[in-house]
Amino acid sequence: GSNAEYMGYLSLLLYFAQRIETMWIADPAPDPPFPRFSVAVPSGVAFFALYYFLHHGLSRKLFGGAYTGLSKSMRVRWDERSVAFLHAVVGTVLALIYVARHPMTVDHVGDTIYYERDQPWLRSFVLEMTIGYFASDLVRYATLTPDDHSVPDYMHHIVALSSYSVGIITSWGTFTMILFETNEISTPLLHLKWFLEVLELRSSLLYKANLLLFYVLFFVARILFNGFVAYTCYFTLRYKNPPTDVSFALVMTQLALTIAHTLLQVYWFGLLTQIAVRRILGSHKARSKGE
Repeated sequence: GSNAEYMGYLSLLLYFAQRIETMWIADPAPDPPFPRFSVAVPSGVAFFALYYFLHHGLSRKLFGGAYTGLSKSMRVRWDERSVAFLHAVVGTVLALIYVARHPMTVDHVGDTIYYERDQPWLRSFVLEMTIGYFASDLVRYATLTPDDHSVPDYMHHIVALSSYSVGIITSWGTFTMILFETNEISTPLLHLKWFLEVLELRSSLLYKANLLLFYVLFFVARILFNGFVAYTCYFTLRYKNPPTDVSFALVMTQLALTIAHTLLQVYWFGLLTQIAVRRILGSHKARSKGE
């Protein structure tokens, strides 16, 4: 299409973005601690620039032969994983620092999720940093590495970017988002697993310890903790009055997405458990044959 058509689509998107508050929120959103998306934009530029510099020389200097011996597509993956690893570490640490300030009780968490409209600066900073990360990935997918990503890659980032952005625009639901941001505590270990496999270190003690720690943290952060959050959302809506400054549709959407997110983690954990059981049984059979 012509540039005019693209500008028309962009204007339509901006219009709907501006209308989100009046469509979903009964009362105007409170002022954020800093202008909306003023952290997301420089964050996106920084993550994009980091990948660019890694891919154009920095990774060669940092990782030497382990990097230069890879194929072109694997070097792309290596640099992407490096950026993702950094984001996961920084985002998780900041999210944990913020969440640690809150008592993890049903009453407190439920009340904060549904009745608080304030946007503390650290919560907003973490979420906007993550918005910038997702946006930089999408821009890179479309420009620098268009042939290395599938539709699910795009959809994951688009859905996450959209949900975080709606939270920032409406100043509602962001406490749930920062709670789920702590799920990323297991993500650096997933990336480390990939690096160790590329380096052919599957048999090392580090690789096995990393797998075990990843499995434990995944269970604690994504099954136990997310289950607590989902139960808290249900309990609060079941036994307390729903919030009056947001629409009922938004409340139900948030509850449905919270439960869906938790069930997805349960599904993934089931797959991880199946893989772990197969590996344990396989190694046991191999030892039995050797004896």
